[in-house]
Formats: sequence, structure tokens, C-alpha cells
Amino acid sequence: MPSGTGHVCGPFDPDQALPPQFAAIAQSVYADDPYWLGEDAVALQRRFSRANDFFQQGRAWLGVADGVVNSAARLAGFVHPQQVVDGKPVAWFGFWETADLLAPNKKLFEQLEQWAREQGASALYGPIDFNTFGRNRLRLNDFDQSCFPGEPYNPDYYPRLLTELGFGIERRYQSRFHLQAPVLTNELQPRLQASRAALQDQFRITPLTPDYWLDHLDDLYPLVDTIFRDNFAYTPISRAQFGASCGEAFARTFCPRTSVLATTPDGDVAGFFLCFPDYSPLLRHANPQRLTLEKIRYDLHAQLLPQPTLALAKTGGVHPRFRQSGLFNWMGLELVVRVGMHYDLLCGALMREDNPSLRFGMICPLQRDYGLFGKTL
Repeated sequence: MPSGTGHVCGPFDPDQALPPQFAAIAQSVYADDPYWLGEDAVALQRRFSRANDFFQQGRAWLGVADGVVNSAARLAGFVHPQQVVDGKPVAWFGFWETADLLAPNKKLFEQLEQWAREQGASALYGPIDFNTFGRNRLRLNDFDQSCFPGEPYNPDYYPRLLTELGFGIERRYQSRFHLQAPVLTNELQPRLQASRAALQDQFRITPLTPDYWLDHLDDLYPLVDTIFRDNFAYTPISRAQFGASCGEAFARTFCPRTSVLATTPDGDVAGFFLCFPDYSPLLRHANPQRLTLEKIRYDLHAQLLPQPTLALAKTGGVHPRFRQSGLFNWMGLELVVRVGMHYDLLCGALMREDNPSLRFGMICPLQRDYGLFGKTL
């Protein structure tokens, strides 16, 4: 694929560098946005290289429309043998950033859709950056509010542009916020004690530490796949990709005082719930001393966060054989009660609207919405 300026579209060769304007477009879209968390150009190039074993079986398409940055758009597409929805092969689109203009996007999406059809895809879904372990979905409201790491963040015109391009919302998601975490802790104590009494003979709940996570990656890899494989648009990843996405850099960011691990009497992992500080004040592009997420460590940086501090209950689940036991509810109560001892605010992050976990998330009254979009090809 050519890497000069102007309009470039076509299958992407991971042995080549990204076009330089690909990163420049994102910089332009968010140039005056104090909340944007930036984009690491080195990490971006690494994801589009042979270092990403997606390219062992998967193929990518890349498009940049126009060379004038303030009227430009960028887009990527992905197909992989394991990208299947309702038994049919599908394609993802991702890394989409654009000015508020329909014409360049119409051109890009038409060419991506043609390529996707040629690869045998029956539908196009996104935004999904390679897979759902990466950034995915669009924010649908609260456009004047900040974002936390991993949260969809985009200008308010993005959902409208996708609608004009023929896309509809395939799945909806929510984050829910509580502005008085210590108050919630006090309110939930009786429910926590009841859950402990009912389930303590079946499970043990302990703090989940980064060291435990890293020491048990080989066991957690199949467990994570088992827990999340039924999620819409979930694509299995290799053990190497799991280590890259959920290894050292990931583990050192979550909070060991509020994250919880559930095990059976035999010591098998039954479930886990991870909680993260909201590191966004340290990551924002407008911060002259900004860090990248890969450099963040809980033990070094959590203490630097300004008040009020926000805890993100972000990734949790139980093994399917324990889903009717009440274990997820117990883990959630343990996490929330601990959050109120160490943080000011709580967010139940990025819950699918048809997921039973949202029932627990309703303890947080403030709602923010996201969508994953789709289109039949």
C-alpha cells in the first residue's frame, strides 16, 4: 500500500509502515479536546505489524481519504477466519477517525465494504480495533464529559455519520456512575454479609493481585475465553495475544485493594472481578507530563491521581458452571464495598444491555451509553 499523501486505500501489508497521515488525522480531530487520551504512534505501528499475530491468519484493509488533514478521514477493516456472527463470516471496521464530512467517509466505506464482500463477509460491524480486547464501540451521549482508559470516546457527529452511511446499532452498552462510593459501601454491607453467609462454603473470595494474575496467566487464558466467548463480536485470541493484551503492562494497572478473586474449595478459579483507578488525568493529551498507559503502574501512579478519585469496575465474570450460584453478585458486592473504602466515585464500566451483570450495575444511578454498529453487505 502506498504511504504518500492523498487518497490511499487497499489491502494492508503488515511488512510496510502505516501511511504518516493515518496518525495525523486523529491528532487533528482531537487537537482542541482536553479530555482525549492521545494515541501512541509506536504502539499503533506495532499493532499493524507482524508483531501482531492477528496477521498469521487475518487480513487488514486500510484507507485514508484526502491529504488535507482538516477534511480527512481514516478507516481500517479486518477479516479473520474466527470472525463469525450467527454462523456467517463477517468483517470489522475500526480505527475510524474523521472530520464531520460525509463524502470522504462514503468513499472509504464503499471501498471497505467491497473488499469485505470479496473476502466472503456477510456483514460489517464496528468500530472494533482488531478485536474486542482492543478499543471498540462508539459513545452515544455525554459528549462533553471526560473518558476513562478503554472507554469509547468520539465526537458527537460520529453516530450520525454512521447512520447516514447505512449502519444501525447492533448492540447497546452502558457505563453507570455513583458519585458517593463510601455511602454505597455502607448501604450494601447487609447484602454483602448475606452473600457471604450463603456462599462461603462453596467459594472463597480473596484480593486479586497483579502477581497472582501474572503467575496464573496460563490458567486465566482459557478461563477468560470460556467466560467471554458468548459475547457479541468476541473473537478468540492466541495465547501470545492474550499475553500482549493482558500481561505485565495490563496487570500492573489494576487495583489490588478492590479487585477480587473467587476460587472453589479445591483452589480452582471460579471467577474474578477487576477494578482499576481512572488514570485518565495522567494520560490526557493536554497534560504536558502525560504518560502512556503502557507505562502506568498502580503502585507508582495511583497515589498521584487528583481527587475525587474514580474506581472502574471494568472486567469481571464467572465460569459458566457457576453462573446460577449467586457468585457474581457476591463478587460485585465485595468489590463495591472495598471501593468505598479507597475511592470517592464508582463506575460500573461498559456493560452490555442484555447482560445480567447490568442488573447489579443499576445500583449506580447515572448512565452513559454506547453502541456497536452493523450493516449487512
